[in-house]
Amino acid sequence: MSAHHYRVDVRSDGPNHYLLRVPELDGTDCIAEVVGQCENLDDLEYDAESLVAVVLDVSPDEVEVEIHWDTSFRAVEVCRDRVERTAEIRSQMVDIWNEYIDRVPRRFAVIPAEAPNTWTLVLRTLEPMPTRLSTLFGEWLYELRAALDGILYHLAVQDSGQNPPPAERSLMFPIFLDPARFDDQNHRGRLQAVSDTTFDLLRHVQPFNAQPDHLSNVLWWLEELARIDRHRYGHALAPQINRVRVGIRPPLIMARDFMPEPFQPVPVDGPSRTCPCSSS
Repeated sequence: MSAHHYRVDVRSDGPNHYLLRVPELDGTDCIAEVVGQCENLDDLEYDAESLVAVVLDVSPDEVEVEIHWDTSFRAVEVCRDRVERTAEIRSQMVDIWNEYIDRVPRRFAVIPAEAPNTWTLVLRTLEPMPTRLSTLFGEWLYELRAALDGILYHLAVQDSGQNPPPAERSLMFPIFLDPARFDDQNHRGRLQAVSDTTFDLLRHVQPFNAQPDHLSNVLWWLEELARIDRHRYGHALAPQINRVRVGIRPPLIMARDFMPEPFQPVPVDGPSRTCPCSSS
């Protein structure tokens, strides 16, 4: 029994997801394009053989495949991986934050005020926020900004048919507040490698189109925060108290720097977690 030999092109399409294509079979049985998918590299060859077998209506045992990795979309895969990396960084930030909160770095204290029979409730920081949180936040911003620039470079290569594309050193994902600056001929010249269609799409997502203003545009925030992180000291992160409820239960005994145990866990925001913190 002779085997059916076919080449199968494979490319990554996200974590643990691969697209299979058999160009030689395009048009078979009115199928315009023979494509399939694989979720596990251990099953790659079997899935490829099964794809061919279904189209030919034969047993997978009668099929032999030659796997070829398609790297033409590697630029997009790198950009996608950068975004996936930001999820890992965010998880690291959550872990560091939770460890920090577990050490109860802040305590409420009640101290006598200047007026008679009055007291002041203060929140004292016993341990500052970990510096590593600022570093990781900077990395998070960098990966997202780099992914945008990488996608623009890929579009420039696709549109111009050249690699490197024309004016490659001036290529970066544009983020503008002023439509006149975006439409300026000098700016269009810096993006000469992209088609008019791509240029119009880039214009459509600009902060100056956002409603009610640029502050509602995620690209503006990314550009602003990434710029500050690159050219200054990095961002100082701090917890934020959204709501506080203070009450007393008799008998009330006042003492300087009194630090009671909490009645219940206090919700803490940023990254969010319900953590035990001392309150009064």
